[in-house]
Amino acid sequence: MVKALLSFEGTDISTNSDFGNKHSPPRPAVTLYPGERALMIAVLEDAIRCYLGLVHYDRTNPEILARQAEYWMRLEDWESPFSFNNICESLGLQHGDTRATILAWRDVDPEQLEARIRSLHTEASANGKAA
Repeated sequence: MVKALLSFEGTDISTNSDFGNKHSPPRPAVTLYPGERALMIAVLEDAIRCYLGLVHYDRTNPEILARQAEYWMRLEDWESPFSFNNICESLGLQHGDTRATILAWRDVDPEQLEARIRSLHTEASANGKAA
Protein backbone atom coordinates (compact mmCIF):
# COMPACT_ATOMS: atom_id res chain seq x y z
CA MET A 1 0.00 0.00 0.00
CA VAL A 2 2.73 2.50 0.95
CA LYS A 3 4.68 1.60 -2.18
CA ALA A 4 1.60 2.31 -4.28
CA LEU A 5 1.14 5.71 -2.61
CA LEU A 6 4.78 6.66 -3.26
CA SER A 7 5.10 5.28 -6.77
CA PHE A 8 3.63 8.14 -8.75
CA GLU A 9 5.46 9.45 -11.81
CA GLY A 10 8.69 11.28 -10.98
CA THR A 11 9.24 9.59 -7.64
CA ASP A 12 12.01 7.22 -6.64
CA ILE A 13 10.93 5.34 -3.52
CA SER A 14 14.37 3.95 -2.81
CA THR A 15 15.92 5.09 0.45
CA ASN A 16 18.74 7.56 0.08
CA SER A 17 21.06 7.17 3.08
CA ASP A 18 22.58 10.63 2.54
CA PHE A 19 19.15 12.25 2.70
CA GLY A 20 18.80 12.11 6.48
CA ASN A 21 21.23 12.78 9.26
CA LYS A 22 21.76 11.32 12.71
CA HIS A 23 18.67 13.16 13.97
CA SER A 24 16.33 12.17 11.19
CA PRO A 25 15.22 8.85 9.74
CA PRO A 26 16.18 7.96 6.17
CA ARG A 27 13.72 9.61 3.82
CA PRO A 28 12.50 8.47 0.41
CA ALA A 29 14.27 10.28 -2.42
CA VAL A 30 11.58 12.30 -4.20
CA THR A 31 11.90 14.12 -7.50
CA LEU A 32 10.00 17.39 -7.32
CA TYR A 33 8.28 18.84 -10.33
CA PRO A 34 8.92 22.54 -10.99
CA GLY A 35 5.52 23.53 -9.58
CA GLU A 36 6.04 21.55 -6.37
CA ARG A 37 9.51 23.04 -5.91
CA ALA A 38 8.18 26.56 -6.52
CA LEU A 39 5.39 25.99 -3.98
CA MET A 40 7.84 24.75 -1.34
CA ILE A 41 10.14 27.74 -1.94
CA ALA A 42 7.13 30.09 -1.69
CA VAL A 43 6.01 28.49 1.61
CA LEU A 44 9.52 28.82 3.05
CA GLU A 45 9.92 32.42 1.86
CA ASP A 46 6.51 33.42 3.24
CA ALA A 47 7.34 31.89 6.62
CA ILE A 48 10.66 33.76 6.71
CA ARG A 49 8.99 37.06 5.84
CA CYS A 50 6.28 36.47 8.46
CA TYR A 51 8.90 35.56 11.09
CA LEU A 52 10.89 38.71 10.34
CA GLY A 53 7.81 40.95 10.36
CA LEU A 54 8.13 41.84 6.69
CA VAL A 55 4.56 40.79 5.81
CA HIS A 56 1.43 42.67 6.80
CA TYR A 57 -1.86 41.12 5.77
CA ASP A 58 -5.18 42.85 6.37
CA ARG A 59 -7.02 41.42 9.37
CA THR A 60 -3.90 39.56 10.59
CA ASN A 61 -1.67 40.66 13.43
CA PRO A 62 2.00 40.62 12.27
CA GLU A 63 3.13 39.57 15.77
CA ILE A 64 0.89 36.51 15.63
CA LEU A 65 2.21 35.66 12.15
CA ALA A 66 5.77 35.96 13.46
CA ARG A 67 5.05 33.61 16.41
CA GLN A 68 3.31 31.08 14.15
CA ALA A 69 6.18 31.12 11.66
CA GLU A 70 8.75 30.69 14.41
CA TYR A 71 6.79 27.76 15.87
CA TRP A 72 6.60 26.14 12.41
CA MET A 73 10.36 26.55 11.88
CA ARG A 74 11.27 25.19 15.32
CA LEU A 75 8.94 22.18 15.16
CA GLU A 76 10.74 18.86 14.54
CA ASP A 77 8.01 17.45 12.29
CA TRP A 78 8.80 14.70 9.77
CA GLU A 79 5.18 13.68 9.14
CA SER A 80 3.67 16.68 7.36
CA PRO A 81 4.83 17.07 3.74
CA PHE A 82 4.97 20.85 4.23
CA SER A 83 6.78 20.86 7.57
CA PHE A 84 9.89 23.00 7.80
CA ASN A 85 12.11 19.90 8.00
CA ASN A 86 10.57 18.24 4.95
CA ILE A 87 10.57 21.41 2.86
CA CYS A 88 14.25 22.02 3.62
CA GLU A 89 15.21 18.42 2.89
CA SER A 90 13.21 18.42 -0.36
CA LEU A 91 14.94 21.62 -1.45
CA GLY A 92 18.39 20.23 -0.65
CA LEU A 93 18.87 22.46 2.40
CA GLN A 94 20.09 21.14 5.75
CA HIS A 95 17.11 21.79 8.03
CA GLY A 96 19.18 22.39 11.18
CA ASP A 97 21.60 24.82 9.57
CA THR A 98 18.84 26.60 7.67
CA ARG A 99 16.75 26.92 10.84
CA ALA A 100 19.66 28.38 12.83
CA THR A 101 20.50 30.81 10.03
CA ILE A 102 16.94 32.09 9.66
CA LEU A 103 16.36 32.41 13.41
CA ALA A 104 19.53 34.53 13.66
CA TRP A 105 18.21 36.93 10.99
CA ARG A 106 15.93 38.69 13.49
CA ASP A 107 18.87 40.87 14.53
CA VAL A 108 19.92 41.75 10.96
CA ASP A 109 19.44 45.20 9.43
CA PRO A 110 16.09 45.11 7.56
CA GLU A 111 17.73 46.41 4.37
CA GLN A 112 19.93 43.29 4.23
CA LEU A 113 17.08 40.82 4.82
CA GLU A 114 15.67 40.76 1.28
CA ALA A 115 19.15 40.02 -0.10
CA ARG A 116 19.53 37.13 2.36
CA ILE A 117 16.12 35.74 1.47
CA ARG A 118 17.00 35.95 -2.24
CA SER A 119 20.27 34.10 -1.61
CA LEU A 120 18.38 31.30 0.17
CA HIS A 121 15.91 31.19 -2.73
CA THR A 122 18.82 30.97 -5.19
CA GLU A 123 20.44 28.14 -3.21
CA ALA A 124 17.16 26.18 -3.04
CA SER A 125 16.55 26.70 -6.76
CA ALA A 126 20.11 25.66 -7.66
CA ASN A 127 19.80 22.48 -5.58
CA GLY A 128 16.78 21.53 -7.68
CA LYS A 129 18.66 21.92 -10.96
CA ALA A 130 21.49 19.71 -9.73
CA ALA A 131 19.12 16.88 -8.78
